[in-house]
Amino acid sequence: MSVRGQIVRYCAVGVVNTLVSLALAAILLAAGTPLLVASGSAFVAGALTGYALNRRWTFGARPSVTAGGVYAAVTLCGLALDTALVHLLHDAGASALPAFVLALPIVTLLTFAANRRLTFRSAPQRDAGYA
Repeated sequence: MSVRGQIVRYCAVGVVNTLVSLALAAILLAAGTPLLVASGSAFVAGALTGYALNRRWTFGARPSVTAGGVYAAVTLCGLALDTALVHLLHDAGASALPAFVLALPIVTLLTFAANRRLTFRSAPQRDAGYA
């Protein structure tokens, strides 16, 4: 599979992650779960969904404890970078939503590159159809 195809799949997985996170957060909040617990749980659920889908569909890699740890580290670095960029852009005068919109593609491309090179480097880059 081409890098372009992998980027498209990576972005599609990102949409699914977001929907999973939002759905779980809504359910937990409706059940009276404290905000930070609901938010943290939703983030973890999205990250686990992202790892499973990206491992199998985007990169065609076999399951690996090491890859799971690297994916978690890349995800947390992406979260930190996103937070920093949004903060910097907001401080520079952008309102909140445009700051997020500007940071999103930067963080997405950087985490894609990191996951491709570090997390799933031994995956067969031609065929992302590993079952």
